[in-house]
Amino acid sequence: MPKKKRKSSSLIYLEYVSTRILAFIVRLLPLRICYLIGRGCARLFYLFDVRHRRRTIAHLLLAGVAADEREARRMARANFAHFGEVAVEILKMKQYLTPESVRGMITPTGSPEAVEMFFTSKTPAQCIVVTGHYGNWEIAGMGYSLLCGNPLLTVMRPFDNPKIGEYVYKQREGFNHRICPKEGALKSLMGALRKGESVCIISDQHTSTTEGVVVDFFGREARTTASPAMLHLKTKVPILVSVSKRVGEMRFEFVCADPVILDAPSGDKEKDILEITQRCSTALENLIKDDPAQWLWAHRRWLETREKYKKTKAGRISEAN
Repeated sequence: MPKKKRKSSSLIYLEYVSTRILAFIVRLLPLRICYLIGRGCARLFYLFDVRHRRRTIAHLLLAGVAADEREARRMARANFAHFGEVAVEILKMKQYLTPESVRGMITPTGSPEAVEMFFTSKTPAQCIVVTGHYGNWEIAGMGYSLLCGNPLLTVMRPFDNPKIGEYVYKQREGFNHRICPKEGALKSLMGALRKGESVCIISDQHTSTTEGVVVDFFGREARTTASPAMLHLKTKVPILVSVSKRVGEMRFEFVCADPVILDAPSGDKEKDILEITQRCSTALENLIKDDPAQWLWAHRRWLETREKYKKTKAGRISEAN
């Protein structure tokens, strides 16, 4: 796969300054106005970002979430609007999220066993959080550590623009939530778990053959990171599969699946890793199905859909040969 062309220093700086100006303006405006602007910008992206629009529609159809193309287009529009709201929340998050406000903003829901084990018991258990680009995943790190009191280390991919990446990382960190880069992350994650901290891995992106295993996700093969399974086998720390679902303006639910624990490993490491990873992927799929418009369908997630999509003469979306 060809390497991406590096951005010039002038373009990096221009993008960074534009981002900081936008963030400053957003913080000055009322939240409701910002949501309106975010949704308006998302409509423009839906019209002009043809590549991601087609891919979103195609994935909704291929995953069986949308019954036909008309429904897929409706869901795709809602999906773009959702991420317009996410962008606003990222920029305004630290204005709203504090130790005093967190319980009014975020409510743990879903599996009673998981909520009790990781959030409401007197001594919440450390865990390996497995989540995806669903709802507002950006609020999950600081929200988790504020709700349960456990420090959290989250793996993040590098940004194409390093200056924007540095700025965004600062917005994501705080309240006992730290970030570590993807390169060499396994060592950092293991160190955090050994210190009694929790760790978080976003597990809904396509990974390389050296990093992942092939599992079933929405009925199709998807290569998924094996890191949560490897960490679980080494440390016995339970896995919490959870998503940060938006339920209102700056209001979210941490929807939890049942804890993933392999009580009796088979001794076959590869088999055990595959079983754990499949259990995590199935749990994440079930959480996404509750409100599919909140997941990032524009990702190139599935192995057999890595090729570009094209529009047929009939105007329908199909997979390119």
